[in-house]
Amino acid sequence: VPSGKYYLSDTLNIERQIRLIGADSPDGNAIGSTQMVFADGKNGIEVHEYRTSSSGKGADGTEIKDLYLPRKNSVSTSGHGIYLHAEARLRSCLINGFAEDGIHIEATSGSSPNGNVNRWQIDSCRSMNNAANGLYVNGADVNAGVAIRLDCSGNTEWGVFDSSFLGNTYVGCHTASNGAGAYK
Repeated sequence: VPSGKYYLSDTLNIERQIRLIGADSPDGNAIGSTQMVFADGKNGIEVHEYRTSSSGKGADGTEIKDLYLPRKNSVSTSGHGIYLHAEARLRSCLINGFAEDGIHIEATSGSSPNGNVNRWQIDSCRSMNNAANGLYVNGADVNAGVAIRLDCSGNTEWGVFDSSFLGNTYVGCHTASNGAGAYK
């Protein structure tokens, strides 16, 4: 995706494996030159597993990299920045100001919400100023994931909320000034 500011009026649903890569990385306090602004009341990007996609195909292995994802300012009470139903890799992204979680990972095979997000990866991302959690991980099939150099700051609830079945790994993460606390 070339440099620029793009407005998306609906959720960007990814239903097959792709690499969605911006022009350059948000670094430190810089926001990066590829901005994807999302409409109120919508999730930003949703990566689907075959059971959650309308096409019956899955996007396992998708990579999302070098993007700035702000939510359009409003009074909406719904919408996650990135919602994973399938295994994906997030790298060097800044997710800011969503009405719910910045990054939402939730799946339990055979029940709602369906999917399998085991082996998810987050590397050098920031999830800030969201109205719920910076990173939310929940369900029986969201295990063996890893977050490296993740910054979750200024969120209304938890910096990182992990209620997975078997657990995940967090290395060199930063969680400051979150309403409910750093980690749960």
